[in-house]
Amino acid sequence: MVLLALGALACGGNESQAVPTSVPGTTTSVMATAAHTPQAPTELPEPTPAPAATPTVAAPTTQPTVSAPGPTATAAPATSAPPPAPAPQALTVLAEGGVFVPSTLVAAPGALTVTLDNRDPGVSHDLQFYGAAGSPAGSTPVVVGPGLAVVTLDVVAGSYRFVCTVHPLQMRGVLTVD
Repeated sequence: MVLLALGALACGGNESQAVPTSVPGTTTSVMATAAHTPQAPTELPEPTPAPAATPTVAAPTTQPTVSAPGPTATAAPATSAPPPAPAPQALTVLAEGGVFVPSTLVAAPGALTVTLDNRDPGVSHDLQFYGAAGSPAGSTPVVVGPGLAVVTLDVVAGSYRFVCTVHPLQMRGVLTVD
């Protein structure tokens, strides 16, 4: 219990005075009135404690995994993956003024992309590649200039001849693969 002694009268006060008191968890105030007779100390009731907060526990979102003991597997030795295939080589041949520029190409074995850049306005050109023994190795479609055409070849070491099938006598070249 909390006892509150009012000292308003003891200090000679003769008017009504409010004496605020505060007890944790309450908002109580006591009024003392000046009178000719001294008042006994007032007894205040014990404050009622607020109910304790109940903690909330969230349910786990994942279940823990428990693995049973067992034989330990031995990992196989790591093997290295084969290296990635190299990007295709890319070459460009200009068809301009009735000739191929350049007329001599060099490449490494493997995938090869050749772009024909026809810069002759209104004139048709193409690229036809021939391998060993004159067998066709690949060609672009015929394109009217200005325009582009592309062929992708899989080349091995050796020499390849290329021509424009529209102008085979003046538009010729050689691709050397080594």
